[in-house]
Amino acid sequence: MSRDQPRRPREADQGLVATDVRDMISRGHLEQRVPDANLAQRILDEARNDLAGAERLVDDFPAQALQLGYGGARKAATAILEHQGLRVMSGEGAHAHVGDAIRAQLGSALGRRFQGLRQIRNDTEYPKPDRDIGDERDARAAIALANDLLTAAPQLMEQMGVFR
Repeated sequence: MSRDQPRRPREADQGLVATDVRDMISRGHLEQRVPDANLAQRILDEARNDLAGAERLVDDFPAQALQLGYGGARKAATAILEHQGLRVMSGEGAHAHVGDAIRAQLGSALGRRFQGLRQIRNDTEYPKPDRDIGDERDARAAIALANDLLTAAPQLMEQMGVFR
């Protein structure tokens, strides 16, 4: 794969993308719960720490920066969901479900960015001979996504309120 081409999640990994939060709840991908603003804030703080670590490591250790940048983006999304009283169910596919929730709640562009980085992060964490692993460009994309979600989170949390 040319490193000049944007990477997209493989077809087999996309699965059925839930376009509606209620659909995700009925499928068991999300659960409704009592929102916990303090927990949401703690998760945002962890996301900020991950982002700061990624920014420090990106030049010398891009694979580690990718992991941290992706983690920051995932945690920022998780905090937004928590604030709404939604939680991604743990288990196989949980990270993909975070991406589906982003797509359902915040739009397809953010969802595609998240899912693409999720796949790159997975390929980096579990390398295979026929797949590229993340590089500095991918790490910077993860940092940018985490930064975008963290910047938008306070306003999104205020606007979205509790999911009903």
